[in-house]
Amino acid sequence: ETAPPSAPAAPAAPAAPAAPSAPGTAPKAGTDTTRELLEECRRRGLDTTGCHDREDLLNLLKDPMPKVQDWGKPQSTRPPRPPAPKVTTVWDRQSVPPSYRVHKRYEALYLLGLDVSRLPSSSELRSAYRKAAMESHPDRQQNHNCQDDAKKLFQKVKDAFDLLNAAVK
Repeated sequence: ETAPPSAPAAPAAPAAPAAPSAPGTAPKAGTDTTRELLEECRRRGLDTTGCHDREDLLNLLKDPMPKVQDWGKPQSTRPPRPPAPKVTTVWDRQSVPPSYRVHKRYEALYLLGLDVSRLPSSSELRSAYRKAAMESHPDRQQNHNCQDDAKKLFQKVKDAFDLLNAAVK
């Protein structure tokens, strides 16, 4: 008696994807497909733009260039500019530097603590005025020792707001 014909062999199960290799090591030659090598390069964040075949990907994984964040930005050779001195209150800004005395608008913007290079919106102007007015108001507890100075400064702040508010409207 003849043995029954054997059933055709089932197709081999697809091979499980290879475990990703450690960042400093290259995958073994012959074990990974081009697609797996490409996925590994992308997982490591490597640029595969110039790679045309499997050997290029292997070389890239073997000897990756250090990752640079900003290739397109030109590097400045000038030393960084020192930070501008922080002027925090209207009391610090009451004496206007000569560079801002060119125009009354510049003086007003400086006194309210706004950027001199552009005209502020009405909401920015209102907010800066309220802050400066609260700091310089003569009835504030901090200003009781210098009521006359506070009255003068409060009037300067009000005049600055009136001048700029007319320009904004």
